[in-house]
This record gives sequence, C-alpha cells and structure tokens, in this order.
Amino acid sequence: MVKGKNNKFCQKGLISLEFLSLGLLKQARKQSGLSVENAASVVQRDKSYIWRIENGSTDIKLKSLLALLHAYGVSVTDVFRKQEAN
Repeated sequence: MVKGKNNKFCQKGLISLEFLSLGLLKQARKQSGLSVENAASVVQRDKSYIWRIENGSTDIKLKSLLALLHAYGVSVTDVFRKQEAN
C-alpha cells in the first residue's frame, strides 16, 4: 500500500473510493446475490458501513475491499478494466 499524507487515494491506511465509479461496488454486490447484511458480515462491520462504502461517503481498508470483491466474485483486474472502459 502506498503511504503518505499527500497520496490522494490512501490516507491513514484507508483506500479512497474516488477512483471507483459510484455504484460499481453496489452493482457487484447485487449481481453476486449478497444482501447488504451478508456483505457487512464479510468485513465484520454493520450494514451502514456497506451503504457508506457503496455511496462513496467513507473510505475502506484495502483488506476489506479485497474481501468484498472476493465475496462478490469480482477480481481486482475486472474492477480496473471496468474503470478503463468508463
């Protein structure tokens, strides 16, 4: 993980979701068939955390992002391919 106060995408060990188009994680969750509650249990947080992530109002630890993507059946490569297409 890239560290540094001036890093736009990583502050205090968190990954900013600015680089993801809003809705990508929500779309992936819905396509996987997981509920908000199920997704929250994957990262051991409450469902409001998932809502905040999906709406881009909070940042996420890389470990949690990777766990959600794995649970949704989405690879990191797929995420960046979708971003390039937009």
